[in-house]
Amino acid sequence: MRAEADAFRNVQKLRSLGAEVIYRSVDIRDGQAVAHAVHEVAEICHRVDVVIHAAGIDISRALRSKTLDEIDRVISVKVEGMRRLLEALQECQLLPRRIVGFGSAVILLPVCAYAFGAAHAVPILTIAALIGNLSRAAFSWAEADWPAVRMYVLGAVPAAAAGAPARRCPRRSTASRPAGRP
Repeated sequence: MRAEADAFRNVQKLRSLGAEVIYRSVDIRDGQAVAHAVHEVAEICHRVDVVIHAAGIDISRALRSKTLDEIDRVISVKVEGMRRLLEALQECQLLPRRIVGFGSAVILLPVCAYAFGAAHAVPILTIAALIGNLSRAAFSWAEADWPAVRMYVLGAVPAAAAGAPARRCPRRSTASRPAGRP
């Protein structure tokens, strides 16, 4: 529940700074769910400026005590999740100006929660916006080292996105849209 509260506060903060934010919680490994969320964004906004991939599964214990299935689940959220997201964006011809992926290297710690990254997403993005034009850099790397966790943030601007016009996604049926969703 704390992660959802952190996400809500971050969305509110970004909106207060003038950003249009659409937040959807889906299993990022589920290609249909990801495609549906991206199509909703396409229908509402008609473009994507920034994609933040901060999904993660926290199975905090020594690697030797994890099953292969647990290791696969943790890695697939990052790798398969990003692949599914990029496929959906490509299908909609929505070329974001920036893609930000959050990861953590916590090999020295017995326990670490991914909620830490969610709680610090807005300060990190605010600093990134202040130090440079998000559409200017073709590639950037930032490393933030806190006592409890080391977080790496990698951002890249797709080459075709510089000055690219906004494109519309092919219309899809909205019959299966969850209640309460715009």
